[in-house]
Amino acid sequence: MSSVLPQKIDRSLLTEFSYASRKPPELMHLELWKCTKCATLYCPRPDSQTFLADEYGSAAYDSGEEAVDAAVAYADNLEKLVNLKDMSVLDVGAGDGAFISECQRRGANKIFGIEPSKAAIDSASNEIQSHLKLGTLDNVIAISEKFDLATLFMTVEHVADPNDAFASLKNCLSTNGRIAIVCHNRLSFVNRVLRTKSPIFDIEHQQIFSKKGIVFLFQRMDMDVEYVRSFKNTYSLQYWIRLLPIPKSFRGLLEHLPSVILQKKVSLNVGNIMIIGCVRN
Repeated sequence: MSSVLPQKIDRSLLTEFSYASRKPPELMHLELWKCTKCATLYCPRPDSQTFLADEYGSAAYDSGEEAVDAAVAYADNLEKLVNLKDMSVLDVGAGDGAFISECQRRGANKIFGIEPSKAAIDSASNEIQSHLKLGTLDNVIAISEKFDLATLFMTVEHVADPNDAFASLKNCLSTNGRIAIVCHNRLSFVNRVLRTKSPIFDIEHQQIFSKKGIVFLFQRMDMDVEYVRSFKNTYSLQYWIRLLPIPKSFRGLLEHLPSVILQKKVSLNVGNIMIIGCVRN
């Protein structure tokens, strides 16, 4: 293990969106060390799960359209391996329930989501709210039901201990159940080019995985990796502009482009990967 980056946090710059999803990049981060075996970055003294639960619980939420776009991308990639029809799905870090809603649209027979942000749940439709529970990974342990698929999308970087997260999810799986994760690959082309200007360097991230590192995590938890692949995300140009590591003044000019341009959907591979694993028998 070796130290890579000292902590870079100016708490005077934090806002109600600092622990929200799909925010403009703040380019602040915790102290990060590098694993010499897999090149994953991790914080040697991560925030406590209690602190994180409080921060996510009070975070604002304004990413409904992007959540739907992401949900479609996740479901499309999942269905390269599994058919969501008639499946039972648990989504942790469910936001406004966009993904479980998409699973229901594709025929899932049982959907349930856990989300720490009350603002996100309040943004969900009345129908989907009935399938969402306010809580964190700690609440997963109390779930007595079993699911065919447990998902953790853009969430594993945010937990204090990924091993605990996996143990909780495995406890909720039916026989031959699967866990699917989407996370950043810090060694992808775009992230190697941007380096610490990449949005993956974020105050929320307790670790930033490499592809090799996330595979190791599955293997350590006795999961057989069935699928690991990068994929394209499709969002509006307006959202991609929000993520650009450029001065706010320049971003402001771009955000005043005509609406017909800003709302155009653009597909890009920005280094996100999906990995699916099955409980080892």
